[in-house]
Amino acid sequence: MPKVDLRSTLLTSAALALLFAVWYARLTATDVQFGDGPELTLAAATNGVAHPPGYPLWIVLAHAFTLLPFGTIPFRVGLFSALCHALTVGFVCAGGILLTRNLFAGLFAGTVLGATPLFVTWSLQPEVFPLNDLLTAAITLCVLLLITQTGRWWLFVVSCALLGLGLANQQTIVAFLPLLLYVLWYKRWELPPRAQRFTIGLLAVASLLLGFLVPYAHTLLASQRALPWPYQTAHNLGQLFALITRKEFGAGNLVPSAALQGGTFADRLRVTAVALWPLWPVVVLGAILTDNMKLRLWIPAIWGAAVAIAFAAVANINVQSDLLASVFMRFMLQPLVMLAPWAALALSGCLRLLQKRPRLASIAGGTLCAIVLVAGLASAQTLSLRGRHDVRTFVNDVFATVPHGATLLVWDDLYFGTIPYFQNVEGLRPDVTFVVIPLLFHHATPDYAAMLEQRGLALDDVADTTSGVDARDALARANPSRTLYVGGWGPITDPAAYAVAKMGLTGVLSKHASAPELAALYRRSAAVMSAPGYGEVTIDPATTRGWGIALAGQYGMAFFSMGNYAKSIGDKAAAHAWYTRALHFMPDDPTIKSALQSLP
Repeated sequence: MPKVDLRSTLLTSAALALLFAVWYARLTATDVQFGDGPELTLAAATNGVAHPPGYPLWIVLAHAFTLLPFGTIPFRVGLFSALCHALTVGFVCAGGILLTRNLFAGLFAGTVLGATPLFVTWSLQPEVFPLNDLLTAAITLCVLLLITQTGRWWLFVVSCALLGLGLANQQTIVAFLPLLLYVLWYKRWELPPRAQRFTIGLLAVASLLLGFLVPYAHTLLASQRALPWPYQTAHNLGQLFALITRKEFGAGNLVPSAALQGGTFADRLRVTAVALWPLWPVVVLGAILTDNMKLRLWIPAIWGAAVAIAFAAVANINVQSDLLASVFMRFMLQPLVMLAPWAALALSGCLRLLQKRPRLASIAGGTLCAIVLVAGLASAQTLSLRGRHDVRTFVNDVFATVPHGATLLVWDDLYFGTIPYFQNVEGLRPDVTFVVIPLLFHHATPDYAAMLEQRGLALDDVADTTSGVDARDALARANPSRTLYVGGWGPITDPAAYAVAKMGLTGVLSKHASAPELAALYRRSAAVMSAPGYGEVTIDPATTRGWGIALAGQYGMAFFSMGNYAKSIGDKAAAHAWYTRALHFMPDDPTIKSALQSLP
């Protein structure tokens, strides 16, 4: 078997990290994708503030990547994710070697993590989770070193500093605090003299607090500037506290809307098992094959599994929809990384069966690692986001039906999570005044309201409304000279004092649209929606993470609305064509099928 020492461990781990960095870079998205990515990319490009809790550490580091002299801005920020996850693989490899004293076993553990579908998915696009995973892997390695070696108390200080930095990025990393306290308890007989103990404790606490607070100084500074997209800013300590505690979301909620909350523990546990596949069965196999490892070395892995189960128990989110399941699964990345080094025990346990034939064991270990590595890289290829432009196509299709100088009102994430990036980073359609209704009354943000007022939009009584429809109608009353367009479906498309004449992805808000106005709207929308390239998006569950279904619903309803109008004016051939296109996006929708069958 290859000799294991510090040099070989570092070289092996670095080589594996470099390999995955190159491979992830090949697959990284060159354009923005659905989810938080567009908003985070906007925050990174403008060095601003993201949604609560602000993610200042990620923004500072990702902003540095936006300054790279090559590639698109989404690609540059995506490279940051790729690098973080590649380094995570390297740390896990080192942890696996430390546990087994076997280079092949460490390579195996790093490769299994690096090829896990959930891990690959978030390696290829801008997100805060890869940075959290890197810090998780680094703290896990420090914990292993603290448990297995003596006199390395500087590693405890480093762990606390990493934990503080992690809290300025993804707050779930606080789960490491009990584990670090366990290390103190376990090593209590090896603690240094009282004077040194005080110094170490002071340094640990100071490094944790500074690691957490210093990045948030950036949030305060950035909030003083006129940000192009002031989602939520913090001009003072009170506002900063509200941002950090996610006051607008409800501190314990993953999602702010009651309609998205709920679900059962059993459902979330099922999704947890899917998220951690195939790593958790490998770790279980390692536990079965290893009979001489002391319990103390299993404590971090047991704690990682406990974190996953506890999160599934307390997370207030309904995972029955693919989209919400994807939102939940991102939070399984941390326990996935915490468990990953123990996957090395599966291979070391198998090779132990050949301990009397060391040469054969080396050949078998190297061959198995090579097979797993090639298979892992090949499977990662199927999740590639390179060349995917669905978000760009969608935003262009939305703007295509909105005239110059219009005001566009939206409600759901597909719209307000994507359009601000294109307007403020790429300068696409700056003439359109873009209004996110929830930010005016449900998650009221003064800076955002002030920005809209600077664009000449009157907001009289909007903040006092209690529903999306009321806020929409209040805007219409306060701005009688403006033509208001509404994007998407949902709470702001229901008829009330005003109604939405919906044709395509957007519609016109009015008290009563005349027949000539509807006919003109139909002709304009038909010309846009019949153009080449309109609606050419990928509805791939493997790469769209539930957003594909939501996107399909938008396009399906867009074509369905066109079919309804064509049917109402007696153009049955056009109605049939529109319904057929709607059915392409929503093949199981009974309403569309019924409408199509009703045509002669």
